[in-house]
Amino acid sequence: MAINLLENILKRREYEIPEQLKKFNIDVYKDCDKKNLYELYKIVFPNYSTNKLIEWQNKSNPFGNSDEYTFLMKDGERIISQYAIVPKVFYIKRKECRSIMSLGTMTHPDYRGLGIFPYLAKIAYEYAKAKGNFFVYGFPNQLIYKLREIKLNWTILYKLKIFYKTLSPNSEIKINNKFTIQKIDIFSNNINDFFFNVKDSFPILIKKNKDYLNWRFVERPNFEYKKFLLFDIEKGKICSYFVLKRYVDERKKKIGHLVDFLIDPSNVKTEAEIFKSIEAYAVKDFKEDCKKISFLVPNENLQSLVLKDLSYDVFEMNNYFGFKIFNVDFTDLNLLKDQKNWYNTMGENDLF
Repeated sequence: MAINLLENILKRREYEIPEQLKKFNIDVYKDCDKKNLYELYKIVFPNYSTNKLIEWQNKSNPFGNSDEYTFLMKDGERIISQYAIVPKVFYIKRKECRSIMSLGTMTHPDYRGLGIFPYLAKIAYEYAKAKGNFFVYGFPNQLIYKLREIKLNWTILYKLKIFYKTLSPNSEIKINNKFTIQKIDIFSNNINDFFFNVKDSFPILIKKNKDYLNWRFVERPNFEYKKFLLFDIEKGKICSYFVLKRYVDERKKKIGHLVDFLIDPSNVKTEAEIFKSIEAYAVKDFKEDCKKISFLVPNENLQSLVLKDLSYDVFEMNNYFGFKIFNVDFTDLNLLKDQKNWYNTMGENDLF
């Protein structure tokens, strides 16, 4: 079915292959392509690619098998370029909305400058639209975000800002006694209850249910994540989860990342108290062996708290956040164009 859909798209005049690319073939990834695709990874991303990571990304995704969303350009049997997009599900104004996340873009050095990526992307987007997806989004770096904006009509909303501070063994820790924190190995059904109780408070939120969180933070190879639930003692219920990870930078310095968290935002004061407890626990966990703690802040209320009360600094990454709508009749376009409506932590970005 995937091949038939691709063939039908390629027959359309607006997707006719450019003259300089007519000697190459376009294909959707199949298992028989695995060896040749790994060879391309070794050339373009030698420090990134592992078989386990690619298998996890493509085949274990709870929102759909990503193999059929991996588009290849071939010179004979040789894979010379790949554009990978990954199915995701969002809640937008309380309704489920299928989307795709833009991931790995790579072209063999010998074939660059031919316009392969923009053409593959246009094919991929039309394919995704035909499969019922409403938009593509992602975190392009400074080398490619302009190409997506100009050639592919993405809307680039903002540059990512990391909040960070230096840690020492004497870093202050104040965990509110209204809450208790439990370390977990996997996310269970109770996280589904929590998510579905809070999801409608967010204009745009990825479907962070049990299946997604376990795929993202339990099953992912090459990274070790520590997972926690935070309970309101008096009410006896979950009021947040959070995920921590240690990262070694290019100078061999260890940095603590507060990778993901979700807090019921219905009470601004309580939200601040919960986040302060999460941050304090993260500092406690990281301070013995990490030089810094860092995270992305997903809303304006918490940004003010982090800067003023918790004394964090800010620096800009070389990555941006943006999206492209497939359906021109999509009624929530203005909602998507307001960056305040997107709930983005480090966990939404495959870099972390």
